[in-house]
This record gives sequence, structure tokens and C-alpha cells, in this order.
Amino acid sequence: MKELRRAIEGLVVMSEILETMYRCIFEGKVPIFWQKGVCVSETSVTGRPTLKPLGSWCRELWARGDRLGAWASAPRSPPPLCWLPALLAPTGFLTAVMQTTARGEGWPIDTLCWDFTVLTIEEQNIMRAPRDGGVYIRCGFTQ
Repeated sequence: MKELRRAIEGLVVMSEILETMYRCIFEGKVPIFWQKGVCVSETSVTGRPTLKPLGSWCRELWARGDRLGAWASAPRSPPPLCWLPALLAPTGFLTAVMQTTARGEGWPIDTLCWDFTVLTIEEQNIMRAPRDGGVYIRCGFTQ
């Protein structure tokens, strides 16, 4: 964004990437470069393909940053509730949960499997992670 602002002000040359970014922002769309995690100047935005308008995408990006920042400030304890869609590699997170359980119990990881139970607990009532080593997941979708 800093580089785009400098290009708009005429301080640097407006490259094709910056021109495309400017057009997308003007039209309220998420620039494809942001969805693919392409680095523009020193800044990199990592995303995923989306059909959301720019405003919704930005709100979700900030919410993801807040959640991950809060989790990073207490890295030794898993969050009591994981917002799975916020992760770029949710399968990796779930595998890490299995690996932690396997190590804690002394079991081979290949003997474990994922098991999901749909609960009707309100988010504000979840104070700590489940006792069995699992995790609560928010905003999961089933197919």
C-alpha cells in the first residue's frame, strides 16, 4: 500500500502490478496478488482465493491477524477456541493437535484419527480447551 501511495503521488513509477492493484481497489475487489501472497516491495500479504468484496476481505484479514496475534502471545497454550477458517493450512493445525495428543499419551500418531462432534455451546462460554487434548473449532463448515 505504501508503494501504491507513492506511485499515486508520482514519486515512483506506476508498475503493472501497482496499476492492477489500484484498479481492483477502486472497483472494491481484492487484488489477485493479495490472494496469492505475492510480494510487492518489502510487504507481503498472504491470502487465499476469494469472491468476497474488498471490505469484507479486509475485515476478515484484520480479525485473522488479531486471533493469530493473541495466540502467538501465549504460544505454549493452545487457544480454547480455534477459528479454523482463519488458518491458511487448517489441516496442518489439526495434524499438530493429533501429534501433541500422540506425544502426550505415548501413542503412535498413525493410530489416531480426527473425530468431530457438533456442539451447541456459545462461544463466550468456552473458557478452556477440552480435557481430552482436542480443540474447539469455530466456524467450521461440513460437506
